[in-house]
Amino acid sequence: AACLAAGWMGAERVGMHSGALMKRPRREALDTARQSLVQVLSACDDQGFSHIALCPETMGKINQLGDLEEVLAICAPSEGLLPCVDFGHLYASVSVSVGFYYSDHFSVADLRLDIFNVEVKIVQIDFDPCRS
Repeated sequence: AACLAAGWMGAERVGMHSGALMKRPRREALDTARQSLVQVLSACDDQGFSHIALCPETMGKINQLGDLEEVLAICAPSEGLLPCVDFGHLYASVSVSVGFYYSDHFSVADLRLDIFNVEVKIVQIDFDPCRS
């Protein structure tokens, strides 16, 4: 349904969540997600949506699949998958567990998006710490 709606709007990408751990080890959940996405991509292709990329999103909670390395691993072996990097989610997952600010932990170079042949354009990103 998401690809159908995306097609109506002329979109070329659909964001999606990578999955949940469901009490499985991260590696097992990652393997399951990769296998499932192969089937999903095949179904999308069969329905005429091969022109729409699915974009697994980085997530911000520890019990969700989708840290930066996991999203890159999910996307790397397959055409039709592009990483969706949500900096807010990355910041939430790191700042809560480690107490880092963005500038201490992440840089655009860390993303290694060049392996996906994607042009990265960043217009502006503001990193303002939340203060209580």
